[in-house]
Amino acid sequence: MINIYREGKIKRQITMFWTKQDIPEANERYRSLITEISNLTQDELLHDKIGNLDVYEYYPKCIRGYGTRVYATNKSYIQILEDFAIGLNAPEWEYFETPGNPHKVSYRSKNMDIIISNLALGGSNGDYETVYSIEFMYAEPAVASCFG
Repeated sequence: MINIYREGKIKRQITMFWTKQDIPEANERYRSLITEISNLTQDELLHDKIGNLDVYEYYPKCIRGYGTRVYATNKSYIQILEDFAIGLNAPEWEYFETPGNPHKVSYRSKNMDIIISNLALGGSNGDYETVYSIEFMYAEPAVASCFG
């Protein structure tokens, strides 16, 4: 008699092994998109935490990763959003507002979600008018199928 649980676990491990073979190429695409998006701003980079991609056990056919960059500028948050709206004005990028939160917007393409958030609201921004973050969520074959 075949142990169905063990057979499923073996299939999952094989799928994860084969999917991991695609990570180097996926990392290149991920880094390329992050560079492209980051080039839309000349603001001062305060914090950079971009992780590597990996295959996750719960989604064994998915390669996904997450990262955050924090920037500071003397522009208003509205000006920042205008800069990104111009740079991401392509058919593959879809714009979303966060209901009830005018300080957070996102853009989604097939493989990447980016969230732009105004930080330090009502607090001190030091020498800057605005401090904001960009969160990157990348997935192959697609964000919608890999982040649940």
